[in-house]
Amino acid sequence: MDAPGSLVVKKQMAASCEEVFDAWTDPMSLMEFMKPGSVQRVDATVDARVGGKYRIDMIGVGDITSHTGEYLAIDRPRLLKFTWISKNTDNRPSVVTIELTPRGAAACELVLTHTGLPQEQVKNHTDGWTWIVNKQSELVSPPAKK
Repeated sequence: MDAPGSLVVKKQMAASCEEVFDAWTDPMSLMEFMKPGSVQRVDATVDARVGGKYRIDMIGVGDITSHTGEYLAIDRPRLLKFTWISKNTDNRPSVVTIELTPRGAAACELVLTHTGLPQEQVKNHTDGWTWIVNKQSELVSPPAKK
């Protein structure tokens, strides 16, 4: 059996770390940006506290992929760490860590690290997390001035 895989996704966002962090702990926000690939709708429940649980159901045509986990660390607005369990992790816990660093008055760098993935799922998860982070950036960033 291969060793578990990992990935890192980085993104500069034109929003404060507080805004970016809060979007990750708000079910309504998650329903807006957790839609990679062919996902059409998302249902989310969140108990954002250490030891609290979450559930994110990504719903596509004829398919629902449920993601569940537990919050391991919460240090608003700098760190969010949680387990990530789905059929795409062989229903075994993997760990997602989101680190946020201020970059000026209203900008933030997000670094998402996902460890403990089955090696054959690293590319799919990299693609999915990249799409999710880019979509979140669009939603939290102010519209461009013309």
